[in-house]
Amino acid sequence: MSNALYKTYVSTDVTILAAPFGFGPLGKALAIAHELEERGITVKILGDHTAQKIISRSRIIGGMYEYRKPLDLKDLKSRIVLSCLDVSTPIIKSDVPLILVDSLFWLRGMWERSFEYNADYVLAQRFFVDAPQDAQKTVAARLHMVDAILPASSLDPKLNNNGELIVLYPGGMRSPYLGLDYQEKYLSWGVGVVSESMKATGIDPSNFVVITPPQLLGTTVVGEIKTFGGRVETCVTDLGYLLRDARCLVLAPGIEIMLEACSMGKIPHFIPAFNGSHIPQLMAYREARIGKEVCPSYADELRQLEVNTDNLSRLSVDVERRNFELLTMPAYQNEAISNLITFLKTKESLKNCYPLGKYGAKQVVNFVLDKI
Repeated sequence: MSNALYKTYVSTDVTILAAPFGFGPLGKALAIAHELEERGITVKILGDHTAQKIISRSRIIGGMYEYRKPLDLKDLKSRIVLSCLDVSTPIIKSDVPLILVDSLFWLRGMWERSFEYNADYVLAQRFFVDAPQDAQKTVAARLHMVDAILPASSLDPKLNNNGELIVLYPGGMRSPYLGLDYQEKYLSWGVGVVSESMKATGIDPSNFVVITPPQLLGTTVVGEIKTFGGRVETCVTDLGYLLRDARCLVLAPGIEIMLEACSMGKIPHFIPAFNGSHIPQLMAYREARIGKEVCPSYADELRQLEVNTDNLSRLSVDVERRNFELLTMPAYQNEAISNLITFLKTKESLKNCYPLGKYGAKQVVNFVLDKI
C-alpha cells in the first residue's frame, strides 16, 4: 500500500511527518506544531496509528501516512513539509519545500548510515557529540544547528523541589523492528526495579507513576503496576506536570525525555538501553556527566555489542535479542535496585537545566518562515 491512498488531507500551511519511533520524533513534531500555531500558522502532524492516539489529545490536526511508502508532497496540501527523523520514506518533492529535523544527526556516519535526502534545510539538534566531518559535508550548506526542541512547558517552568512522585518512563518503545513481547518485558523489568526500591525505602506506592506507551495498555505489566498501588498515565502529550512534581525520574535513555527532565531541574536516572540508539546516547551522557545510571554494568554489557555500525535498525534487533537474556538475570536487577535505593535516599539539585539550549522550536519555525 502506498501513501497515494491518503489524498484527503486537510489543507494547512505546514505538514509535519513524525517517524514511527516512539515519542521522540512525535514530541519534536508537537513542540514545533504548537510554536507554529502560536505564530498563526496552520499545521497538521502525520504519523502512525499509535501517534494518532497521542495527537488526538492535543489541539493539533492529525493524520496518517505510511512509513517507507512513496510520498508525493503535493498530496499533503501544504506550502511546506517538515520531516521529524524520517529519512527512509521515498519523497517526491513536486516543488514543495522540505525541511528535515534530525535529533540524531550526530550519529550519521558513525553509528548510523549517512543519508541522501533532498531537503532544503537539514536542522540538526545539538548534542554532546558532533557528527563526523564526512557526514556534515554530505549536507554542506543545508546543515544548520538548532537548540534543544522543547515543549512550551519546559522553557521557563516553575520548579518544584518538594515533589513526591517516583516516575518511570520507559520511552515510547514504538519501533517497526521490535516486538510487543519485548516491549512488555523491558517495561516489566523497570517496574520491578522501581517498585522493589520503593518498598525498601518505605515510599508510599501511590506515588508511583508509570508513563505507559498506548500499545502496552492491555498487557499484564499494567496489572502489575496497579497491584503494587501505582498508577498508569498514557497518551500524555506534555509530560511537564509529571516531571515537575517528581521526587525521582527513572527513564529510558532517550534524548527528548533527558532534555525535558533537565529543564524541570531533575536528575535523570537511566535504565538500560531499549534500542540501538540508546547505547551511544548513554555513552555520551557518561562523558558529559548527564544524569545517573541505575545499572552501569548492564550498560557496559550492551555496549560490547558493537561500537560502530551503519545500521541502527539491525543493532536494535541485536539489542532486543541480548536484552531477552539480560533482563532475566537477577544480578543486574539487584544492582539496579541497590543503586536506585541510594538515589531515592539522596536529594540532589540540577544546576544546568539546559545543557543543549532551549529555543530549538522557535529556531525551526524561523527556518520554516524563510521558506514559506
